[in-house]
Amino acid sequence: MMTSEQIYREGAYKGVAMGIYLSIASLFMLAGNGTVLSLVALAMLIGVPFFQHRLMLAAYKKHRCAAGFAGLWLLGIVVFIGASLICAAATYAYLAYINPNFIDNLLLQTAELYRQSPELQQTDFFRGLSIAIENGLTFSAADFCIEMILLTIFSGSILSILLALLIKNQRVKQY
Repeated sequence: MMTSEQIYREGAYKGVAMGIYLSIASLFMLAGNGTVLSLVALAMLIGVPFFQHRLMLAAYKKHRCAAGFAGLWLLGIVVFIGASLICAAATYAYLAYINPNFIDNLLLQTAELYRQSPELQQTDFFRGLSIAIENGLTFSAADFCIEMILLTIFSGSILSILLALLIKNQRVKQY
């Protein structure tokens, strides 16, 4: 069986690769603003499960298929913990230093879109958004990145359950 140390070490190494991958996707999405970069980012995000499968399978094979379901699941979680921290750091750098008005501009654009439709103006979301903008209650780049970390780890954990099951139930040729 893979030891805890091996799981954490492999997860950290693989987390760097996933972190770079997610950082590129995040920066493309933020900087794309509806251009081809946004489509590339979307394609990269669709590819996350396949990339994660490849990373987990490589670690599984490296250790001669000696990991149980729980070990593989933990490996996937550790990958996403590291990846989310790297991605959040890159995203924070973009939002805080390169484009500090991104969040406020996005909220203003959303409010303007809602203002153009009488039906959408009647929604609670629009009223809440308008009040938040008027009172300066929007969130910061740090708030955004903390939420990103939590969402990435949670969704990565769920994905890792499925991938751990898949890897344990497929025939794997060892190196």
